[in-house]
Amino acid sequence: MIVTFLQGMFFQEGIAPYIGYVPTDEAVAMLGETLTTTLFQGLIWGPNRGEPYEGLIYDRLGESDLRHTLLSAESINFTKQHRGRDCEIYYVFDQREGNVWQGRWELSNELARGTAWCITTLVDMTATDPTHLKALMAK
Repeated sequence: MIVTFLQGMFFQEGIAPYIGYVPTDEAVAMLGETLTTTLFQGLIWGPNRGEPYEGLIYDRLGESDLRHTLLSAESINFTKQHRGRDCEIYYVFDQREGNVWQGRWELSNELARGTAWCITTLVDMTATDPTHLKALMAK
């Protein structure tokens, strides 16, 4: 079985309150633009490229299940749902240079969206199959 390892980061722009200083040297409450960055890593597995896959992703919010997952030479698409949460997050990676992908994400309620990058590594997990290991050890 071929497993695709994903490692990447997603970005979210927003507005957040902070304490700022005005020319009179007074501290005041202000609003400013922010950029939140979150790292993630995960696995996507399945029998054949171009067919639906399954997967998991881990990030600072916890473990997520991947559904509606599609891998092809042109794109990586999946819906991520954190365990214990209702909201779904849709990912589309459609710009590729080697094994580096760029894409975007959006919450199912359309309240947040952003960009994402990931690196993919294909691994043949046949080597971890006990039958295959026995055959190698017998040689």
